[in-house]
Amino acid sequence: MTARSRRVSAAMVVAIGLLIVTIVLPPSAASAAPPVLAPGGTLTVPGGAANFGHSVAISGNTAIVGAPAFTSTPGTAYIYVKPKGGAWPAGPSVTLLDPASTAGDNFGVSVAISGNTAIVGAEGTNSLAGTAYIYKRVGSIWPPIPTATLTYPSPAPGDQFGISVAISGTTAIVGAGSYATDGAAFIYQKVGLTWSLKATVTDSSANPHWGFGQPVAISGNTAIVGAIGAGSGGCNAAPCGAVDVYVKPTSGWTPTGSPTATLSDPGAMQNDYFGNSVAIAGRTILAADYDANPPSAGPAYIFKRPTTGWASTSTPTKTLADPAPGTDDSFGLAVAVSGTTAIVGAYSAPPASTGDAYVYRQAGGGWPATPTASKNPWPVPVSAGFFGIAVAVSGTTAVVGAPSGSGDAYIFKGA
Repeated sequence: MTARSRRVSAAMVVAIGLLIVTIVLPPSAASAAPPVLAPGGTLTVPGGAANFGHSVAISGNTAIVGAPAFTSTPGTAYIYVKPKGGAWPAGPSVTLLDPASTAGDNFGVSVAISGNTAIVGAEGTNSLAGTAYIYKRVGSIWPPIPTATLTYPSPAPGDQFGISVAISGTTAIVGAGSYATDGAAFIYQKVGLTWSLKATVTDSSANPHWGFGQPVAISGNTAIVGAIGAGSGGCNAAPCGAVDVYVKPTSGWTPTGSPTATLSDPGAMQNDYFGNSVAIAGRTILAADYDANPPSAGPAYIFKRPTTGWASTSTPTKTLADPAPGTDDSFGLAVAVSGTTAIVGAYSAPPASTGDAYVYRQAGGGWPATPTASKNPWPVPVSAGFFGIAVAVSGTTAVVGAPSGSGDAYIFKGA
């Protein structure tokens, strides 16, 4: 796995108990307005699961949480369904087990959901060649058996296919961060009952960025792929990282399409790792640095699609800076956006990596540069944490993962 993965090993976490969710607001926000998101529940697994909360996704009233284990167990994923007019259940509605049932598969390392379809990555299968599985709700029931297993050309050990997944309607994208050394992403389309590979995209620049495909995202007919490195030279030179934007042609995805646009690192600094995390919703792209200056302090950038379409000259309309720079809090390692709500995770924020997640709410004047609210259900013993290692949002309902110990995921609902 590449050095900039957000994986948390079992040795890094210790057990914590069930926690009460509270809201922590910056002083200015606390005096000016009520919180944007309020506590909505805690998702757990009876008995716990290793690294539960390492990956999260949400679509409407359904959330999915990954627990990839990263140990001698295969990994699991859990689906939670909020009943109409009811509260989010503490326990899962269905448990998804690794179909291969093989230790070290890392099933659940990535998860995504769109409507009645979910996708789970298992980048550790077959000596890290990787696999991804599709699940489809039937009526009100989520069967625990996948309806499709996604494959890709010429799999090889170490490709890490499934390290990232995303889905929008009948289109899915799967990243393979080490495919053919520099990485690739694979776009699938559902036609009838069959999911078919439609496009394989790679970094086509003269000096390809490594880690291409470690993060992927999709919304409608637009897919984005982050590449966190800076070519064969790593990130010891600027710019560091890029985000490729692919817009589906009217004739359909082409087998080896070129990007519609490439968004470059706005900071243009070495060790930025721009594109380490990406998200998209409609005309809005959110992409973050991971290790800018000061270390592990972001920032994250919001790009708005011009009326003429995405172009490589596109620049951010807003820069979201780390509210606590200099703390090595991993601001920007996870990002999410939906409508007028964006979230940036900072899983190692102090004290002692308890973590934080910052919420930004778009208003009439555009996106704010400072968070509208900060969400952290701590304080707890300083040995626990990693809140914000994974974030997701659907409308104004968010889910934040905290994989420390037996793990938890927290729901926040719109005010």
